[in-house]
Amino acid sequence: MKPLSSVAFLLHGTVVFHLLSSAAAGTIRGGGSFVDNRMKFCLPKPGVGDAQLQRNLEWACKQGIDCRPIQPGGACAEPSTVKSRAAFAMNSYFKFKGSDSACDFQGSGAITPTDPSKLEKLLVQILVLIRTLCMNWVISDAYMFEGSDKVDLS
Repeated sequence: MKPLSSVAFLLHGTVVFHLLSSAAAGTIRGGGSFVDNRMKFCLPKPGVGDAQLQRNLEWACKQGIDCRPIQPGGACAEPSTVKSRAAFAMNSYFKFKGSDSACDFQGSGAITPTDPSKLEKLLVQILVLIRTLCMNWVISDAYMFEGSDKVDLS
């Protein structure tokens, strides 16, 4: 396999950066309306603190939604961060109520057309791609500087 040059690495990095930027920009929107109600999801807005997320979690679980999946040992218990558990509870409440206003959570919720479970898988794939590109770049640099009389610039 041909080693990845620094220019190719930067080109690939730029593509990955734009993929991440596009995914993030298209994912979180404060409100708005989408054509298909089944394709709406409620997530915490970026930058919302853990205290507010904990309040959202506790409030939503008291409103009649099933929060057992985010309890220890539940199907959605991992990762066990306040943000991930609050996102589950907020989205469950939003789906339960079926209206855009159910995603307000004192201004800390946002409606998105992107399924958060698919977004997480996409981000993992992108991180694996970045790691692979970085490893190819390191190998490429090591190959190029292995010996000054054996530099392969092809």
